[in-house]
Amino acid sequence: MNPTATELKFLLQLLASPQHRSPLDRLKPTPKISAADRVRLCQKLTKRGWVDRTETITQFGLAAPGRVLLGLDTTSLPVTPDELRLLQNCRDKTLRPDDLPDFLSPSQRQTLIQTLADRGLILILRRAITDVWLTPEGLDFLRHECEPKGTVPLVSGDLLGAYVQLLRHAMAHSSGSGNGDQSTGDETTAQQPQPLPSLAQVLQVICDLDRELNSGNYLPLFLVRQKLQPPFSREGLDGALYELQRNDLIELGSIQEVSHYTPEQLQAGIPQNVGGSLFFVSTR
Repeated sequence: MNPTATELKFLLQLLASPQHRSPLDRLKPTPKISAADRVRLCQKLTKRGWVDRTETITQFGLAAPGRVLLGLDTTSLPVTPDELRLLQNCRDKTLRPDDLPDFLSPSQRQTLIQTLADRGLILILRRAITDVWLTPEGLDFLRHECEPKGTVPLVSGDLLGAYVQLLRHAMAHSSGSGNGDQSTGDETTAQQPQPLPSLAQVLQVICDLDRELNSGNYLPLFLVRQKLQPPFSREGLDGALYELQRNDLIELGSIQEVSHYTPEQLQAGIPQNVGGSLFFVSTR
């Protein structure tokens, strides 16, 4: 199935994005595309298997079983204190995660709401697509099956250049195989970009490492890099850490005593214009 002009430009904009991944609201296959049309386009391409996405819950409400539960004896309810507080907050109205009091971080809210929804106590009324990326199937489609048609210019030089680079890479790989190089299925898979972990997944990796290594909520960054690079680039992981810090989910701390670490480990820090490198990460 050949894509429409708008679908093709959406795919090419992803192809030209770092790691073939982008926030949905940055993709503009037409100059005046509406948010609703962009969501529908993403959903359509997801059904074809060419793209994948992450979503966040943006509106929820109390389900009938949750309302019944709130009427029971609070000393024997099958929920945690945080779950009970969340249910109580949406007793009389639908809420957005940001409407909840600050007893949970943003990522914890998403996890808790989804957990209660899976148990039938919460109704998820609306979700928003955040990040979108090309799947291996989408890349294969662009390499081998896509046949752009029409005479109206559709793409910029940057997008066309990204497409040409993809085709050149495919041709070079095919030529190398023909000259006697043996390529395995594992090697082909390794060349395809991996979807980047979400911020919630990065935070979970930090929490898991801290617990496994008993670092006392003072985790050196070189351990985080060992776990998350790849699929992240160094700059990409730095950006994710800064975003978590802006959301008040982690705190990045500088290093004062460097003698306990090797030069290679110290290079994992994030250099600062003033003071020592940011070298430790703590969760809030």
